[in-house]
Amino acid sequence: MSTTTEPGPAVRGDGGMTMIELLISCMLLVGIVALTFSSTTAIQSLTQHGDARNRESGGARAVLATLREELAASSLREDPLTGELRYAIEPAPHGGQRLRYRRVVGAELEGGGLQAIWSQWIICEVSTDGAVSRTEGGQPTRVLGRGIESLTFTIHDNRVVEIRCSTAWTDPRTGEIKRTVSTESVTPTQ
Repeated sequence: MSTTTEPGPAVRGDGGMTMIELLISCMLLVGIVALTFSSTTAIQSLTQHGDARNRESGGARAVLATLREELAASSLREDPLTGELRYAIEPAPHGGQRLRYRRVVGAELEGGGLQAIWSQWIICEVSTDGAVSRTEGGQPTRVLGRGIESLTFTIHDNRVVEIRCSTAWTDPRTGEIKRTVSTESVTPTQ
């Protein structure tokens, strides 16, 4: 009598893996590594996009906040003693506009009444490198914000000063230049 054995299922020998299991494990490992790499690249791209946007909007916000505060403490009227206006919108030396104004820095009793003490002339303008500078009298120039493309001023009939701040930034994902215009309206109190 002859005995024949029929082939049965694959038998593992002493805890080993079959070739199919090894191949599937390697494919899963490669998939996990590829997914991790693409996820970190996408997160880095989003972070760069957010950083560029924050730098752009942070500069404009800082400029508008400073000008809003200072213009609120200024006057669009003439100085009664000198007859000159306490503000002027002038052409900037390198193009565009610059704002020249004076603000209230204190008060004193004089001639039986309370008189405002005015600052020296303050000049705000955008330089060619996109920095908005503020110069007051002989004091050192202070940079209010960076990344500003243009800064324009309009004084309306109702004595409201409108400030338009344009910024440009490069989207790190697409390389496209994007522009944002922020507007602030200020009514001087004096």
